[in-house]
Amino acid sequence: MQQYGQPQQYSYPYGAQPYYIPQDGYPTQAPQGWQAQPQYNAVPFPNAVAPSASYHATSPAPLGRPSYIRNKPTNTRNAVPSKSALKRRNAAVIPERERSRSRNSNNTDRQRTYSLTRQRTNSTGYQSSSSTCTLILCFEGLQRLPEHLFVSFEGNNELRLDNLAFPATLDDFREFVLPVWPQGVQSSRGSRDNSWRVAFNGQPWSSSGPEAILVHRMLCNLFTTLAKEGYQFYTLINSGHRKSPQLAFFDTEQEITSHYFSIALSHSGYKVTIYDAPESIKESIAVAIRGAFHRHLASDTTTDEQCVIRLSKSAGGQKLNKNKLAAYIMDHINFHGYQLEASIPLGKGPLGFGSKREVWILKRIS
Repeated sequence: MQQYGQPQQYSYPYGAQPYYIPQDGYPTQAPQGWQAQPQYNAVPFPNAVAPSASYHATSPAPLGRPSYIRNKPTNTRNAVPSKSALKRRNAAVIPERERSRSRNSNNTDRQRTYSLTRQRTNSTGYQSSSSTCTLILCFEGLQRLPEHLFVSFEGNNELRLDNLAFPATLDDFREFVLPVWPQGVQSSRGSRDNSWRVAFNGQPWSSSGPEAILVHRMLCNLFTTLAKEGYQFYTLINSGHRKSPQLAFFDTEQEITSHYFSIALSHSGYKVTIYDAPESIKESIAVAIRGAFHRHLASDTTTDEQCVIRLSKSAGGQKLNKNKLAAYIMDHINFHGYQLEASIPLGKGPLGFGSKREVWILKRIS
């Protein structure tokens, strides 16, 4: 049989004894020399004694957070009420400014002064005394009269004016522009939005031959009339292919001695017709083109009213450059004291086919 060693002796701290039930039972009192185990601070008051009245509890030091995320105190009487949690708490409060809803309808504090010699009159309406043309113009409710005048050529026989500001402008049109067309006026009407439309008999914008001379003369009279009224050509506005381009005129100083003539270019660009040009230009333009484009010049005809120059598309294996031809004509006209003022796209052919014809309006340089 295997023998085991002597059993080991174990010591228990704080005078503890091995766990067993004594034969005489548990003692009612602690044995002599026994000491109680030490107490640790596992409870707030281990000695069961409350702190004195002079003791004040202090809150722990705040954490090291940035100042912009701390909530500012709102314990003052004039503090701003707290906002919703979705809004910024530190947003600045801007006091609302009182707004005045009253509006000065007469615009007496801001008035515009006009340097022109004529005076703009806010008349209640205007009606021409002509029996063939009814021209109505209303200026009521306009705090500022328009300074731009728009002229458009619609279809093959209509002329329209927009933003009319002077009743005298319609009188000048009736006297100097409308009578030039021999077939007369078909209808004329005005509206209360300061616009006026006139329809001519026939098709003046697509005419040719002797009637074309009268049409170009009517266009030059239009520019001359507007210049005397103080309107100067500004630009051509083309807002879409379905809407006719508009000639924009700006209200400036009156020009009493202005002079205009016109040049028409064919659809192909190889025929140039000059209407009512000064004698110096009519006598020299054909000779100048012959010297510059002698191979391409086919024919030239000069009368009292017009000068017609025809050129061939190609000659001697060289093709005519239409841009060079147009630039040469402008240089020759500038040399004689005139410059290009405007370019007008007129109506198409009699049947409505083809592209619009181009008309140049030349003005004498003052």
